[in-house]
Amino acid sequence: MVLKRKHFSLVELLTVILVAGVLATLAIPSFEKMMMGSKVNQAASQLKLACEQARVEAVSSRKYVALIFPVNVGSTWSSDARSSIESSFFGGYRMAYVDKNGAFQGWVPGSSWQQLPSGTVLAYWNNTKPADNDIKLLNYTYLNNIPKSGEALNSSNYPTHLNNVTNFYITKSDGSRISGLNCPTAIIFNPYGGAAINLTMAVTEGQPIKKGGQDAFVYKTVNSNGSPSNYVLLYLNQFTGSVDYL
Repeated sequence: MVLKRKHFSLVELLTVILVAGVLATLAIPSFEKMMMGSKVNQAASQLKLACEQARVEAVSSRKYVALIFPVNVGSTWSSDARSSIESSFFGGYRMAYVDKNGAFQGWVPGSSWQQLPSGTVLAYWNNTKPADNDIKLLNYTYLNNIPKSGEALNSSNYPTHLNNVTNFYITKSDGSRISGLNCPTAIIFNPYGGAAINLTMAVTEGQPIKKGGQDAFVYKTVNSNGSPSNYVLLYLNQFTGSVDYL
């Protein structure tokens, strides 16, 4: 017995296409959110690894090693210096040797400026640790102190001083140096593997912009207060030099 092949009607095909389109439309936002969440986790993992590498370098070389995070807030960067390193603000970092007082000694051989994944930013740091399992304190202490979306950054909402590295230089594309700069944001590890201070860091999805001549952050997702809703917190223990997720 020969079975006749049943063909789909135009209405049936259009119905399938319509349903598939609706499902795709519903899935795209969730997919984008998943990808962005993954980027924030990737940024936190990258930052954690950078701290661990700086700590290992300090112990193995028996020197003080600084993980430098240049920012423009509250500092006096020249336009020439800023344009030469602006891509490293708010998430870029590089390892350097310093002395015990934070004076720049030179870049760690083989090191170069590294960036966090596109669309993520190091939005805040603080030298305290939230109470364990205290979500209310965690949100109040950090989320409410992180600069709001679109808010111009200043010394009150974006602390710039971790450890001051003095007189470090920037190499321009033509090979010349801009020297005599001070970088107020650096994590310094000692030859025993410890750090100068305890440190909580917040990595979130966002990007820096210019607003009224000042830097500001714009976040992709925010809560009712305008603070980022997608973030990861890292905690650096000054005594052990270890970095953990909060």
